[in-house]
Amino acid sequence: MTLEDTLLGHMMDGLKWCGQQHSKEFNYNSCPEWNECEFNPVKSFWRRASANFAELACGNVMVMLNGSLDSPFNKQSIFGSVEIENFDPKKISYVRIWMIDSLKDRASCDSNSLKDLGTILNNRGLKFDCKDIDKSEILQCIKDPSSQSCNCGNWN
Repeated sequence: MTLEDTLLGHMMDGLKWCGQQHSKEFNYNSCPEWNECEFNPVKSFWRRASANFAELACGNVMVMLNGSLDSPFNKQSIFGSVEIENFDPKKISYVRIWMIDSLKDRASCDSNSLKDLGTILNNRGLKFDCKDIDKSEILQCIKDPSSQSCNCGNWN
């Protein structure tokens, strides 16, 4: 489950809003972009919601990263700067990382950004592993989710 799969996340996903000087009304038309100001209201909302979401994580946590990026793990992302910091090692048994890509020359579990992620998880006392997954495997499971090969246990 992702944050956007929750009721609140689903309702808020894609919305933009901000306040206005000298008014109690919301401004839906000319809000600063995500990185234009540190206290962007939408960014602040998602940071707080992500922190709460991560605090509640328990059991086995699944993380899917985009292996087509040169640096799939970004310390400045919401995941890297908020969620990992709010994972409770007492409640999380394991973190499973899937690097999803179809190009063999792109980032893999051996990439530097994943080594950075591994160091952060280790320092927080979280056990983890990483598996490179070809995106064609994921696409096959979208077409036929009941297939035996689509059981998450098969991708250990």
